[in-house]
Amino acid sequence: MDTHPHDEHSGQPSLITRLKRAGVHFFYSRNFKPKSLTEDGYRRELMLNVILLGSIALLVFLDASLLYNTISKGSSFIGTAFWKFSLLVALFMSLYALSRMGYVRLASYALIALYFLGASASAYSWGVTLPANLLGYALVITISSVLVSSRFGFMTAIATFSVLLILGGREIGIGTLPTWKSEMVTLSDIIVYAVILLLITVISWLSNRETEYSLRRARQSEAELMLEKGSLEAKVQERTSDLQQAQVEKMTQLSRFAEFGRLSSGLFHDLISPLSAIAMNLQGIENKTHPDITGIKDQLDRAIKASKRMDTFISSIKKQVRVDEFREAFSPNDIIEEAVTLFHYKAARAGIMIGFSAEQKLSFFGNPIKFHQVLTNLISNAIDSYGQAETNHTRRSSAKEVEICLKKHRDQVIVTVEDWGAGIAPDVMPRIFDQFFTTKSRDIAMGLGLSTTKEIVEGEFGGTIRVTSELGKGSKFTVTIPRKAHHAS
Repeated sequence: MDTHPHDEHSGQPSLITRLKRAGVHFFYSRNFKPKSLTEDGYRRELMLNVILLGSIALLVFLDASLLYNTISKGSSFIGTAFWKFSLLVALFMSLYALSRMGYVRLASYALIALYFLGASASAYSWGVTLPANLLGYALVITISSVLVSSRFGFMTAIATFSVLLILGGREIGIGTLPTWKSEMVTLSDIIVYAVILLLITVISWLSNRETEYSLRRARQSEAELMLEKGSLEAKVQERTSDLQQAQVEKMTQLSRFAEFGRLSSGLFHDLISPLSAIAMNLQGIENKTHPDITGIKDQLDRAIKASKRMDTFISSIKKQVRVDEFREAFSPNDIIEEAVTLFHYKAARAGIMIGFSAEQKLSFFGNPIKFHQVLTNLISNAIDSYGQAETNHTRRSSAKEVEICLKKHRDQVIVTVEDWGAGIAPDVMPRIFDQFFTTKSRDIAMGLGLSTTKEIVEGEFGGTIRVTSELGKGSKFTVTIPRKAHHAS
């Protein structure tokens, strides 16, 4: 038979070992395991259960022996009646039931009282110096200190000394010698036994005090560790938040550069045409063989317009890649026109018309770079929506337009960017402003455009951004900036 505690191949405990452990755990849980939630209560309840079960086991054994002697000796048996001793066993079982029901303190006091009364009754009947009585008193003092408190243990010791003196004095006064002794007890004997019990009390008190002191230190250390852990977690969380914010800022900047890269081919195409116009017109001026004032003015006008157009392109490029933090007065109308110009080539290749309308020329005070980034993100998304619509076969309208509207309403400036592209699915709508969330391919988008836009609108301008959309019919983004963020027009 294999008696090895572990399986040969798996290294796991054998079935017999697991069954034994399960049996022990079940027995402990049903009979010993405390129900108290506090550490001190848990410790005292466990000791009480151990003492009660140990006492019950001893009493049951003695009760069985008493029953055997009563039956075997019959009428010649001299001693405690079986039924009386059985009542004592039942009483201890009742105390154990009280403990399991949660009345731990009541069961502790009752147990101490039973042991104390039992030892005192034995001292009254068999003399105060009977060794069993002295051991019983020592047990009562120890149990009192352990189950209740050291102070209660001292009170029990004082009660024990008083009972010893009273019963010892009675025994000396009567002068009757107990049957088990060869000589009478003296006062010095009683004092010696009292001192021994006092030493037991002091030792028990010192042990409990050190235990309680150690527990207090352990709890204090645990509390300090938890406090330090909380502080460390807060520092780690703060540092992690800072790192994440720095990472988002870096990735936002990279996203703008990536967008610039995608637009660069169109920008260079639009820049080359004005340069060619400037060169040709200046060449025409140079080749004039006779003064023609009207022709020269026309050619110069075209050259100047072309150069201004180049300036607009370059200004848009600067706003797309700059990260400056500053505030100044600017016109949102001009910023929107620059943003529209930036996407001219991209929109033209996709067959998309970008329209811009404004009720009036507005003046604004804030960061023009941030405002430009908001517009470029929204326009870029609007243009991309048509590509998604064609890919997903959800587009229902043949029109390809992006309409931008700027207006002032009471104490607010409102900018809307509307398209009639793919639209946004209802299950996606709650997440569109989340960082790193995108419905586009990861090759062309990082999921930072709308989250950055929302952060700028709310953080930089104290405004709001909202979206209405229907799948297959398009989307409309509305940016609202309060009056405190701009000057009157």
